[in-house]
Amino acid sequence: SIQSIIDGMWQDNLLVGYSHEFIQYITTAFFETDFAASSETIPAQAFLELLPPPGEPPDPGDELGVKNTAFPQGYNQITDYLAHGLDIRLNTIVRRIDYSGDSVQIFTNHRRYEADVVIVTVPIGVLKAGKIEFSPALPERKQGAIDRMGSGVLNKLYLKFPFVFWEREPDVLGFTQPERGGFAVWHNMEKITGQPILMAFATGQWANDIEHLRDPEIVALAMERL
Repeated sequence: SIQSIIDGMWQDNLLVGYSHEFIQYITTAFFETDFAASSETIPAQAFLELLPPPGEPPDPGDELGVKNTAFPQGYNQITDYLAHGLDIRLNTIVRRIDYSGDSVQIFTNHRRYEADVVIVTVPIGVLKAGKIEFSPALPERKQGAIDRMGSGVLNKLYLKFPFVFWEREPDVLGFTQPERGGFAVWHNMEKITGQPILMAFATGQWANDIEHLRDPEIVALAMERL
């Protein structure tokens, strides 16, 4: 895991000159936030796959090889465009998919559909929970992959203030702290929305912990960090 490598670097004195708080921040900002998971569960191989090939310099506009783009009017701009000309049925829950015959039968909470081919792209959590019955059951190769694959938690908290009290120029504001994951990375949404808004990330174990808190408690934690 990423964390085991970092721990080993501490033990081998390879991080001399860096404070523990700074390394915790880097772990939060570049690993846990990007992968929406705790650094103990992120395979080092996943990070290596983001790096440019040996001898090839990274793109100056990239962060770990991934370009970041903001959609001020929302991601629905993409789905609305892609939906043109398509017959999309909303509020339709798929209960069972029977692909045992020459055609595929899809049973929903409204009616039965029939098709030559079905592409299933539901979230991994839906598959892991067994919300859709497949007939026949999925092959062991596919079901095994579903069982082994995990999904992380990444929470975003937006705070709107009466006025901008932070530096306007930076896109991202970050600060070091002893623990990982909790509101260490803030995005300056004023540059995108024109409003005095900051957006904070919560990820890793911290994100799981605050799932059980009420909104006022979460805001209080964020304001304490801010």
